[in-house]
Amino acid sequence: MFFIFDSIRSVKKRLLPSLIIVISLIIAFSSAIEFVSNLSGYRKMMTLANNLSTHKNFYELYATQDITLFSEEKAKNDYQDFMQGLSNTIPITNKTNYLFRNYSLSLKKENGTIKTLIVDKDINKYFHIRISQGRYFEESEFHKSVFDIRPVILGANYIEKVSIGDVIRSGKMKLKVIGFLEKNSPFTYPRSGEISDNRITLLDDMAILPIGTEEIEFYSVELLYNGLIIETKEKININEFQKKVLKVTEGKGYSYYVTNPNKLLENEKQGIDNMSYPLLLSGTVLFFSFLSIVLTSMATLYIERKNISIKSALGASTFQICLPFIIEYMLLFILSICIGITYFQWENSGAIEIQKELENSTVSFFGTLKVSIESLVVIGALSLVMILVIYAIIYLNVLKIKNTYMKEVL
Repeated sequence: MFFIFDSIRSVKKRLLPSLIIVISLIIAFSSAIEFVSNLSGYRKMMTLANNLSTHKNFYELYATQDITLFSEEKAKNDYQDFMQGLSNTIPITNKTNYLFRNYSLSLKKENGTIKTLIVDKDINKYFHIRISQGRYFEESEFHKSVFDIRPVILGANYIEKVSIGDVIRSGKMKLKVIGFLEKNSPFTYPRSGEISDNRITLLDDMAILPIGTEEIEFYSVELLYNGLIIETKEKININEFQKKVLKVTEGKGYSYYVTNPNKLLENEKQGIDNMSYPLLLSGTVLFFSFLSIVLTSMATLYIERKNISIKSALGASTFQICLPFIIEYMLLFILSICIGITYFQWENSGAIEIQKELENSTVSFFGTLKVSIESLVVIGALSLVMILVIYAIIYLNVLKIKNTYMKEVL
């Protein structure tokens, strides 16, 4: 107890150095949270880049008009006419579709609506869907008109809620869980009227179903509007492809925007390059904050050299002299962690609210902007390392001061 009171009294006596250390620690911990956050975004982008196909003969088309403009009858006719017209101008070797729908699922612990990605059999050629547990769909499970039990692959966030082999209900439909996706599995996501090559969604809270004849017959509007992927016999200039699409859809009241994996991949590579700067900046700030703490600690010991010499003369051991300093630093660390986390949350409060709305629907390329468990672990480890380094500095400097004092006495 004496050492704690001695530490508090020391803080009062050395208010300026203590204030410098607290400010440096706050900056260090905020930088550590920012670094972990940026690193999280960097890893997501790397995962996305690895999942994108590098096939140069694939092209994705999605409608540039709102889905509500289409009727079922018009969609069926337009879809067939469009594909026929495009086939006459471009050597198409294969095509595949995907669409998003909402299904209500009855799980063991909860009931709710889950966004579901319905895919055709060749989707994996265009976009690699990676499985962490279980298996992917077999070819025989696509284009079926009747499913006794329909296979389903769930996002990574459902691993703790259901098991492989479980049968879950969605209305009258029975779904059998055959696998789980890897964490942060990305996919392209079409948006109404949006001309963009940067349309990425995460599948962590979603499900994937194989497309059946029901979807092909009854969801013509969604098929017309959602992702249509075309493989051509040879590589075609994307601008020429776009012109031919516009010509085929001329006068129809809608058209398609053409993109391909290479464009998405280029964007991701550019994003990965851009992410290196925030990582470097937060890492640099963290380093200089730590350096400031070390130098301030050494300056504090220099100021206290007379008191250290007196305590040594009175018979105090090196550990007893060091202990008040260590307790003082631990108190400053606890104070700084609380202030640092509060400051970070306040500084990024707007971004955090935006992130909550977009979570698991859009990749945030600048990290999660939240104090995650990973951030707290890093802060804990960083604090431990700092305490050990500071203890070593204090111990060595106290020994040096004691030896200098003994030489002066002799």
